[in-house]
Amino acid sequence: MGIFSGVTQASQGANNSYWTPGIYKARVERVTFKEKSFKGTSYIIECEVLEVLQHYDAEDRDGLKFASSRKVGERVTQVMKFDNDKAKQAALGNINNFLTACFQTMALSGGQSTEGIEVTEESVAESYADDQPCAGLELNVHCQGIKTAAGKAFVVTSYGVLEELKKAA
Repeated sequence: MGIFSGVTQASQGANNSYWTPGIYKARVERVTFKEKSFKGTSYIIECEVLEVLQHYDAEDRDGLKFASSRKVGERVTQVMKFDNDKAKQAALGNINNFLTACFQTMALSGGQSTEGIEVTEESVAESYADDQPCAGLELNVHCQGIKTAAGKAFVVTSYGVLEELKKAA
């Protein structure tokens, strides 16, 4: 079994994010995978903010500081680490969410059904291949600031198909 075994059944978790609270339209720029680099094994999504659909000002909430929303044109990186079993499960869920949104976007853009779309170990590996199949896709990115069980500020990131693409289907 490879490092991505279990991605098909994984659900999205809240393990890491460089996004700030807000709702965005973003373009995927690049997906990479770094195995056992000096900072550990990571799956990395790089995006450019195309539009801010819902802006949040910087705020102090529940004793925590959350940064204001990103701006149009900013590049944002989400790094999902595989440092331990808990981190791996969260990373697999986040990868599943991201790739499901990518695959649904590809299907709808091509006039195809989204039924039966499944993220597999192979499709995860293909997502960061040299031909970058996800690059250029435009997605909704919903980022919500939360307080973790440890009492720290954290931003949960989820990806989805653009509303206008759903309506056109």
